[in-house]
Amino acid sequence: MNVAALTRALVRMRLVLTALLVTALVAPAATVAQDTGGAPPPTPVEQAAPEGPRVLAQQDQANQRPAPLGADIFQGVAPSYSPQILDPSYILQPGDRVHVSLYGAVTQEMDLSLDARGNIVVPNVGPISLGGVRAGGVQAAVTAGVRKVYNENVRVYASALVAAPIQVLVTGPVARPGAYPAGAGDSVVTLLQRAGGIDPNRGSYRNIRIVRGGQVMAVADLYEFLRAGALPDFSFRNGDAIVVGEQGPVVSVEGTVRAPFTFELEGPTTGSEILMYARPRPETTHAALIGTRDRMPVATYLTIDQFARQPVADGDRVRFERDVRAQTLAIRVEGAHDGPSVFTVQRGATVGQVLAQVQVDPLADQNSIYLRRESVRRTQKAMLEDSLRRLERAALTAPMRTPGEATARTQEAAFITQFVSRARSIEPLGIVTLNGQDRNRVLLEPDDVIVIPEYSQVVTIAGEVQAPQSILHRSTRVSDYIKAAGGFTPKADRGHVLVLRADGGIREDGRVQPGDRILVLPKMDSKIFELVKDFTQILYQIAIAARAVDGL
Repeated sequence: MNVAALTRALVRMRLVLTALLVTALVAPAATVAQDTGGAPPPTPVEQAAPEGPRVLAQQDQANQRPAPLGADIFQGVAPSYSPQILDPSYILQPGDRVHVSLYGAVTQEMDLSLDARGNIVVPNVGPISLGGVRAGGVQAAVTAGVRKVYNENVRVYASALVAAPIQVLVTGPVARPGAYPAGAGDSVVTLLQRAGGIDPNRGSYRNIRIVRGGQVMAVADLYEFLRAGALPDFSFRNGDAIVVGEQGPVVSVEGTVRAPFTFELEGPTTGSEILMYARPRPETTHAALIGTRDRMPVATYLTIDQFARQPVADGDRVRFERDVRAQTLAIRVEGAHDGPSVFTVQRGATVGQVLAQVQVDPLADQNSIYLRRESVRRTQKAMLEDSLRRLERAALTAPMRTPGEATARTQEAAFITQFVSRARSIEPLGIVTLNGQDRNRVLLEPDDVIVIPEYSQVVTIAGEVQAPQSILHRSTRVSDYIKAAGGFTPKADRGHVLVLRADGGIREDGRVQPGDRILVLPKMDSKIFELVKDFTQILYQIAIAARAVDGL
């Protein structure tokens, strides 16, 4: 085939496939229960084997652990020291300043600093002790001192000014050890944030010492802070130090829990402490545990009650999960019915048993009732993806014998790539047609949806006809409807006309019934376009699997 012919074929095929893709996207979709077109039948939803032991072993091999509990405290920008903020509960220390105004019989206004003994000296009054006084109590303390010399004829106004900055040393396993400016009212957490946070692999979140002059003045446990907001009530002084201890024993937790973190333990304990911190979700039934005992690897799989009594040790990894088969199914009913739309049934229930509880609308098309099923949807999606991969591979590896043919093949590949991208966005509906089967023998799966269509007298003709339209049922012969739609287009493949039932199944006898859809496929010359077979299969899958796709 010459290059010109290939180019013309590409243009013609682009138009045909685009038209067919649009048509297919609005065509009924179904997976016929008796015939899967040679593909493997959809796999029923089964209870998956527990993943915990395998996942934990993989993470242990890769040395991966969840973040420590409390690590998010140190994410983001640390609060900077701000000398403009003075809390009324702040305790005055040497170096701090207060503003004092005397007016009335005596007029004086001054800013005074606390000396080494915590006193300020007011002219003609003398020293007034403010060391250890809270900022909110300065007015009362200064007034009491002034009254020792002046009577009520001299009025007093006093307030604490900006606190003098102090330096606090932060050391131990932190990101940036060093001295940081602080106010006396700053918390341990604030200073740790300024130091970049605790090293998640070496530092302790539970043993943080506050040291003054070589003496431990207080110990902070960030777990108590996270759980109850509790921190030592401590006012820092210049030269104080925050010393982060070395990390204690740790146990990593993940899975069906509200707090998937690495927890630091204060000492030997049991799984009950892990349960307290991790807070498993209600559906959790089991816990997988791997670790080391006497330098030998161990692995165990326990119920929650057993795990609560299980000793845990440094380095253990735990994965919580749901490992019990639900005995009830929640089945939804959509379409032409009255009353409830959700029914709870026991495992092993059938479509017929649910429909016996449904008030079906008299105008419903009971012969076209079908299912939407998640396992079928996944199978349809996997089959479509496999077909698209094969098409893409065939397009990108097609031989190019001349420069002109290479140009045409490049255009062809670009079009196919665009087509594949659009086709990949299609989400099948997972429809299963019952096709006359005994509904009392069709077992239900979790989250199945039973759809009861409305009865319709309309027949829709689409695809390669002159005037696609919907008309009232008038005949059982396809030719009558093709004629009513203006006849075939020149591109129509008269030998490939699909008659699709209201439930998405294909009428094998080709006799048109009310509510059916007639889809005329395009004719494609495989001698001109080498990938026609792949395109045909993909478009057929789209027509069968996806009734409509938004956004395409």
